[in-house]
Amino acid sequence: MRKFKSLRISQDVQVQIVLDGKILLGIGAVKIKGVQMRSAEVPIRPDFSTPDALHYQDFVLQEIIKDGKKTILKTSAVGRQEVFGEIMDEYSYNLAFPTLRSRVEDRLDWILEPQELELDGEKYAGFSLGFKFASPRNKIHRLVTVSTWEIGGKADGNTIYHQAYSCPPVFSCIKR
Repeated sequence: MRKFKSLRISQDVQVQIVLDGKILLGIGAVKIKGVQMRSAEVPIRPDFSTPDALHYQDFVLQEIIKDGKKTILKTSAVGRQEVFGEIMDEYSYNLAFPTLRSRVEDRLDWILEPQELELDGEKYAGFSLGFKFASPRNKIHRLVTVSTWEIGGKADGNTIYHQAYSCPPVFSCIKR
Protein backbone atom coordinates (compact mmCIF):
# COMPACT_ATOMS: atom_id res chain seq x y z
CA MET A 1 0.00 0.00 0.00
CA ARG A 2 1.46 3.33 -1.07
CA LYS A 3 2.08 6.00 1.53
CA PHE A 4 3.24 9.55 0.86
CA LYS A 5 5.56 11.66 3.00
CA SER A 6 6.09 15.35 2.29
CA LEU A 7 9.58 16.89 2.50
CA ARG A 8 10.35 20.60 2.33
CA ILE A 9 13.59 20.99 0.36
CA SER A 10 13.56 24.79 0.58
CA GLN A 11 11.10 27.59 1.21
CA ASP A 12 9.92 27.26 -2.41
CA VAL A 13 10.28 23.52 -3.06
CA GLN A 14 8.23 20.68 -1.60
CA VAL A 15 8.62 17.07 -2.72
CA GLN A 16 6.71 13.97 -1.80
CA ILE A 17 8.37 10.62 -1.35
CA VAL A 18 6.37 7.50 -2.15
CA LEU A 19 6.74 4.50 0.15
CA ASP A 20 5.45 0.95 0.21
CA GLY A 21 6.23 -0.02 3.80
CA LYS A 22 9.98 0.68 4.09
CA ILE A 23 10.52 0.43 0.32
CA LEU A 24 11.20 3.85 -1.23
CA LEU A 25 9.36 3.78 -4.57
CA GLY A 26 10.67 7.21 -5.50
CA ILE A 27 9.87 10.91 -5.55
CA GLY A 28 6.22 11.60 -6.24
CA ALA A 29 4.51 14.96 -6.57
CA VAL A 30 6.69 18.08 -6.66
CA LYS A 31 5.49 21.61 -5.94
CA ILE A 32 7.57 24.68 -6.65
CA LYS A 33 6.29 28.01 -5.35
CA GLY A 34 2.90 26.33 -4.85
CA VAL A 35 2.64 25.08 -8.46
CA GLN A 36 2.46 21.32 -8.97
CA MET A 37 5.23 20.33 -11.42
CA ARG A 38 4.62 16.59 -11.55
CA SER A 39 2.21 13.93 -10.38
CA ALA A 40 3.02 10.97 -8.15
CA GLU A 41 1.77 8.44 -10.70
CA VAL A 42 5.26 7.50 -11.96
CA PRO A 43 7.72 8.17 -9.11
CA ILE A 44 11.18 9.47 -10.00
CA ARG A 45 13.59 6.62 -9.26
CA PRO A 46 16.94 5.24 -10.30
CA ASP A 47 17.32 1.96 -12.16
CA PHE A 48 20.90 0.75 -12.47
CA SER A 49 23.05 -2.29 -13.01
CA THR A 50 26.60 -3.60 -12.95
CA PRO A 51 28.42 -4.98 -16.02
CA ASP A 52 28.03 -8.54 -14.67
CA ALA A 53 24.20 -8.46 -14.55
CA LEU A 54 23.45 -7.29 -11.01
CA HIS A 55 20.30 -5.13 -11.31
CA TYR A 56 19.17 -2.62 -8.63
CA GLN A 57 15.54 -1.54 -8.60
CA ASP A 58 14.45 -1.73 -4.94
CA PHE A 59 15.50 0.71 -2.24
CA VAL A 60 14.85 0.27 1.48
CA LEU A 61 14.67 3.62 3.26
CA GLN A 62 16.99 3.67 6.28
CA GLU A 63 16.80 7.33 7.30
CA ILE A 64 16.27 10.90 6.12
CA ILE A 65 19.02 13.36 7.01
CA LYS A 66 19.24 17.14 6.66
CA ASP A 67 22.87 18.12 5.98
CA GLY A 68 22.99 21.88 5.58
CA LYS A 69 20.79 22.65 2.57
CA LYS A 70 20.84 19.03 1.38
CA THR A 71 18.20 16.43 2.18
CA ILE A 72 19.67 12.92 1.99
CA LEU A 73 17.55 9.79 1.71
CA LYS A 74 19.78 6.96 2.88
CA THR A 75 18.73 3.64 1.40
CA SER A 76 19.87 0.07 1.08
CA ALA A 77 19.98 -0.67 -2.64
CA VAL A 78 18.78 -4.21 -3.31
CA GLY A 79 20.49 -5.87 -6.27
CA ARG A 80 19.31 -9.07 -7.89
CA GLN A 81 21.26 -11.19 -10.32
CA GLU A 82 19.91 -11.18 -13.88
CA VAL A 83 20.94 -13.58 -16.66
CA PHE A 84 22.36 -11.13 -19.21
CA GLY A 85 24.80 -8.35 -18.40
CA GLU A 86 26.04 -5.30 -20.26
CA ILE A 87 29.38 -6.86 -21.26
CA MET A 88 29.37 -7.98 -24.90
CA ASP A 89 31.43 -10.46 -26.86
CA GLU A 90 33.18 -9.76 -30.17
CA TYR A 91 29.92 -10.45 -32.06
CA SER A 92 28.01 -7.79 -30.07
CA TYR A 93 25.99 -10.27 -28.01
CA ASN A 94 25.40 -9.66 -24.33
CA LEU A 95 27.22 -12.18 -22.17
CA ALA A 96 25.16 -14.48 -19.99
CA PHE A 97 25.96 -14.90 -16.30
CA PRO A 98 24.23 -18.18 -15.39
CA THR A 99 24.43 -18.15 -11.63
CA LEU A 100 22.13 -18.67 -8.69
CA ARG A 101 19.58 -15.91 -8.35
CA SER A 102 20.77 -13.99 -5.32
CA ARG A 103 20.14 -10.77 -3.45
CA VAL A 104 22.84 -8.21 -2.61
CA GLU A 105 22.44 -5.08 -0.48
CA ASP A 106 24.61 -2.03 -1.08
CA ARG A 107 24.12 1.66 -0.24
CA LEU A 108 22.50 4.38 -2.28
CA ASP A 109 22.08 7.93 -1.01
CA TRP A 110 19.52 10.09 -2.83
CA ILE A 111 20.74 13.70 -2.50
CA LEU A 112 18.18 16.48 -2.98
CA GLU A 113 19.48 20.05 -2.93
CA PRO A 114 17.63 23.31 -3.57
CA GLN A 115 18.75 25.26 -6.63
CA GLU A 116 18.05 28.83 -7.72
CA LEU A 117 18.65 30.67 -10.98
CA GLU A 118 18.17 34.31 -11.88
CA LEU A 119 17.66 34.97 -15.56
CA ASP A 120 16.92 38.44 -16.91
CA GLY A 121 15.85 39.57 -13.45
CA GLU A 122 13.42 36.65 -13.04
CA LYS A 123 14.15 34.27 -10.14
CA TYR A 124 13.55 30.55 -10.60
CA ALA A 125 13.57 27.86 -7.91
CA GLY A 126 13.98 24.12 -8.15
CA PHE A 127 16.14 21.29 -6.89
CA SER A 128 18.82 18.90 -8.05
CA LEU A 129 18.75 15.16 -7.53
CA GLY A 130 21.95 13.16 -7.32
CA PHE A 131 22.88 9.64 -6.26
CA LYS A 132 25.87 8.34 -4.31
CA PHE A 133 26.45 4.58 -4.56
CA ALA A 134 28.71 2.66 -2.20
CA SER A 135 29.61 -1.02 -2.35
CA PRO A 136 32.62 -3.01 -1.18
CA ARG A 137 32.53 -5.06 -4.41
CA ASN A 138 30.18 -3.73 -7.09
CA LYS A 139 30.52 -0.86 -9.55
CA ILE A 140 27.72 0.74 -11.56
CA HIS A 141 27.85 0.40 -15.31
CA ARG A 142 24.54 1.97 -16.33
CA LEU A 143 22.17 4.28 -14.46
CA VAL A 144 18.82 5.53 -15.74
CA THR A 145 16.63 7.94 -13.82
CA VAL A 146 13.00 7.03 -14.53
CA SER A 147 10.88 10.20 -14.42
CA THR A 148 8.14 12.29 -15.94
CA TRP A 149 7.28 15.96 -15.49
CA GLU A 150 3.73 17.26 -15.95
CA ILE A 151 3.27 20.96 -15.23
CA GLY A 152 0.04 21.28 -13.29
CA GLY A 153 0.28 17.64 -12.21
CA LYS A 154 -1.03 16.19 -15.47
CA ALA A 155 0.16 16.06 -19.06
CA ASP A 156 -3.26 16.91 -20.52
CA GLY A 157 -3.22 20.49 -21.82
CA ASN A 158 0.60 20.87 -21.86
CA THR A 159 2.48 21.60 -25.08
CA ILE A 160 5.77 19.86 -25.82
CA TYR A 161 8.42 21.34 -28.11
CA HIS A 162 10.76 18.77 -29.69
CA GLN A 163 14.12 19.20 -31.38
CA ALA A 164 14.28 15.63 -32.65
CA TYR A 165 13.52 14.92 -36.30
CA SER A 166 11.52 11.78 -35.41
CA CYS A 167 8.91 13.73 -33.40
CA PRO A 168 6.53 16.50 -34.40
CA PRO A 169 8.14 19.87 -33.48
CA VAL A 170 5.10 20.95 -31.44
CA PHE A 171 2.77 18.50 -29.72
CA SER A 172 -0.21 19.32 -27.46
CA CYS A 173 -1.04 16.62 -24.92
CA ILE A 174 -4.64 15.44 -25.07
CA LYS A 175 -6.10 12.65 -22.95
CA ARG A 176 -7.62 10.01 -25.22
